[in-house]
Amino acid sequence: MDNYGSSYSDYSGNVAQYIDRYVESMNAVCEKNESIIEDYRKKFESMLDYAQKILGDRGFRKTKTSKSTPRARFEALAVGIGLALADNPDLPVRDVSDWIDGEEFAECTRSDAANNKSKLVARVEFVKNKLLQVEK
Repeated sequence: MDNYGSSYSDYSGNVAQYIDRYVESMNAVCEKNESIIEDYRKKFESMLDYAQKILGDRGFRKTKTSKSTPRARFEALAVGIGLALADNPDLPVRDVSDWIDGEEFAECTRSDAANNKSKLVARVEFVKNKLLQVEK
């Protein structure tokens, strides 16, 4: 979520390299200020709590009976939820069934070109915007 504000400027499509660089830089930051670790833990737990409320027993899986979770799906939901909570810590719990199984979300999280930067941003934005959308 930290790099979201910079539009993932140093992301080149290689996920492993991107994450390795991020972890190295955050390790250095945390060595200087360990209180950051607790802040990140709270953000992560808050995201998981909210995910449990809107996704239920299904969790991040594609379907309730799926045995695995596609990375692009987890990424979209986890980061999108985290960003929505950062914008609105009192984010209301809402029914996501109208879009979670829809074709538009499926298209966003398909594995083809999943590492493409524009696809990454699109799937995260999709979830964030759906959660922040004011219900009518």
